[in-house]
Amino acid sequence: MVLVRGTRTCTTSRCGCPSFGFVFKTEDVGGNPVLVGSSVALFRQLEDLNRRTWQAGTDLVEKWAFDGSGNGAPLEPSARFAFALFLKLARHSVEQKLPMRLDW
Repeated sequence: MVLVRGTRTCTTSRCGCPSFGFVFKTEDVGGNPVLVGSSVALFRQLEDLNRRTWQAGTDLVEKWAFDGSGNGAPLEPSARFAFALFLKLARHSVEQKLPMRLDW
């Protein structure tokens, strides 16, 4: 299914989750502003990032997540750790058809 609104396009992935390449602003249940994006699109973008950079297999990415990154660690190990966590969470969100809230 493809939904089009203006110049924005939203498709439905094989898992039935909405996939769209844009972020929109709305409010949460408390009336606070939040930005909403697609977990499917995030997962695809993270996979693409891996293909273009590290080209790491699943086992290595899992190792990065497990190994963690210490406070004040160099950029590269910290980036691998953050990447591994985001990829794992995005995959889980898509597989379980759950929203993923990023809030910091």
